[in-house]
Amino acid sequence: MVQIDPMEYPKFSDYSSHAQSSPNIPVGSAGMIESLRTILDVLKRGQSLDDAISIEGSTAKLSLGEACLALSPCGLVVKTPEGYIPSAEAERWIDTGDNSYLAACLASRCKFLSGIIDALGTPKTSGELRLTANAEYGMSWSKKGEVQRRLKWARELGLVEYREYEGCRYARTALGDQWVSQIEVEPKGVLEESASLNWVDPSNWAVELALNAKQSDRSDSIGFFAGGASGFIDATVELLSIVKNGGDEAAIVQFSNLSYKLSESSTRAAISALSKLGFVRRSSLTTYELTAIGDAWLSEKSAVNFACCFHAAFSWVFELLPLVGYSSFDVRSLQLLLFERFNVNISHDALRKRLNVLLKAGLLKKRSQMSYQATEHCDSFLSGYGFNFTVDSIGKQGAGPEQPVATDVDKLIGELWDASRDSGHPDRLERAVERCFSRLGFRTTLLGGSGDTDVLAVANAASRFSYSVVIDAKSTSNGGVSASQVDFDTLELHRRNHNASFVAVVGSSFSEKRICDRAKEHDVALFGISELEKLLKLQEEIPLVSQDYKILFEYSGSIDLGLLEPAIARFRRTTKLLDLVLRALLSQNEDKEFGGVMSKRDIYWFMKNGASSIEDLSISEVGEMLEFLSSPFVGCIGKDKDGYYAVGSFDDAAKRLVLLAKACNG
Repeated sequence: MVQIDPMEYPKFSDYSSHAQSSPNIPVGSAGMIESLRTILDVLKRGQSLDDAISIEGSTAKLSLGEACLALSPCGLVVKTPEGYIPSAEAERWIDTGDNSYLAACLASRCKFLSGIIDALGTPKTSGELRLTANAEYGMSWSKKGEVQRRLKWARELGLVEYREYEGCRYARTALGDQWVSQIEVEPKGVLEESASLNWVDPSNWAVELALNAKQSDRSDSIGFFAGGASGFIDATVELLSIVKNGGDEAAIVQFSNLSYKLSESSTRAAISALSKLGFVRRSSLTTYELTAIGDAWLSEKSAVNFACCFHAAFSWVFELLPLVGYSSFDVRSLQLLLFERFNVNISHDALRKRLNVLLKAGLLKKRSQMSYQATEHCDSFLSGYGFNFTVDSIGKQGAGPEQPVATDVDKLIGELWDASRDSGHPDRLERAVERCFSRLGFRTTLLGGSGDTDVLAVANAASRFSYSVVIDAKSTSNGGVSASQVDFDTLELHRRNHNASFVAVVGSSFSEKRICDRAKEHDVALFGISELEKLLKLQEEIPLVSQDYKILFEYSGSIDLGLLEPAIARFRRTTKLLDLVLRALLSQNEDKEFGGVMSKRDIYWFMKNGASSIEDLSISEVGEMLEFLSSPFVGCIGKDKDGYYAVGSFDDAAKRLVLLAKACNG
């Protein structure tokens, strides 16, 4: 082996162009390094890319072309008009056998490779390293696969060792200490939230593209972009590079499967999204080519240019910026604002895709896991480049009449949704749930803390008819609440400690059959956020009382809002009855024969034979409504020996009822 001077190691390239995936090749009995040597040796002999590669000790079926696709992002092979060849760096490693040099080659093109060595200054598990990658290096890995593959490379390169005796942790070797001190370690803090710190002005061509985009040409549907929320820029770079180097559809599919574990159908969906974006077009039945826009973007790889192209291709992109503004705005609240103010219905997922693009561009930043606000570059970008989007101008462009930005209920609903997914701050959901049940008419107490329930809700009713509920709030970072997250025995203990009538659990959703079955076994009611949202909106329209909600707790498992239909129907029947009684009396104001006075029976028959009659109307309920409205405390209608008569208009009646309602606020 010949040691290469660290001063001759590959220079650290632009971090934004680094590959998220590390080289995924068969391990074989001799390890990944020997597998790499075998692949490069076969490539140098000029074998066909369709030829299968035999790796001793591995059963993996791999063609030479597939192997080259796996090695291309890390710079070990390069594409030529004739096919692939080993890169100059790969050739030098083959000649010298210096694995430290190979490690530097990989680190110069692959994200979180030098970072993982740097992070192992103190021993860590693979799970802890995944959290480090996400928190400090802007990854979005939900599983440990990419971390473990990097650790495999690092161990074979002699930089890291596995310490099973030390809690299954990984640590740097002496060679790893030396190596990390000799290279430029990739930067920390390359997070979505900090994109604005590395602001780059957009290119003129990108600005013109966005400014000249016709509304009729912009699509509402975005489609699927490879790479996820954090990696879509990197994935786009890699896919466009494949297209530029030949554009064979089969090669794109192979690469996507190897690098991103995408199926063929998902890859085609990703290509379709790039086509809608205006970056690629089909050149034949089996190949694609870059458009002028795609080629221009690939040469710069600018996130703000990407945002300009995105705005030109898809609706509601830069228009979101003045709506978010400088106050912290969560996705759910923004979704409600778009619907209520502009009659625009964008799904939670589609809205988040748009926000992620603006986040990457440095026009938005995150205030918390779930909320966004404009950066210091936002105003200058909009005004400086002629994007005249303001809240007022958006409304004038036919988006609909102005409405209140967001009611208290809207904000509470938005907080319930976002807090339910903020598992790092479970107290958020506890507070939101307490406010929710208070809004529904319960006396609530926020408890929380170790060894106690989160919320205690007591029905506002006479003690004989009151009831209480202990409520446990469960936030999850992804997916619904599972049975493993709920300790039903502890919930029963909380019920006994508070002498409560019922137990409820609140979470984002409860789709798992096992948790629903266990909830029924333990008499626990499960409230999803979707159900709470409907209850809060229902309460605004039809003010039910806590006694009406009791039936939801009596039936365990996932709550059935259909159980409230009888109470809702009673309320609607009452309001319709009030309307028809007043309408009947007002219709007789001009009657000269009887002076506008009607008996209870006359009113009954008038209502029964009307076009908007109440089904199964009884004379007794007509009488009850007449007694209520004619009461001296209400006084909406008058009463004498001959019957009842109107004493004012609908508006007058409404004002008197509103006055009584205000008295209830005391």
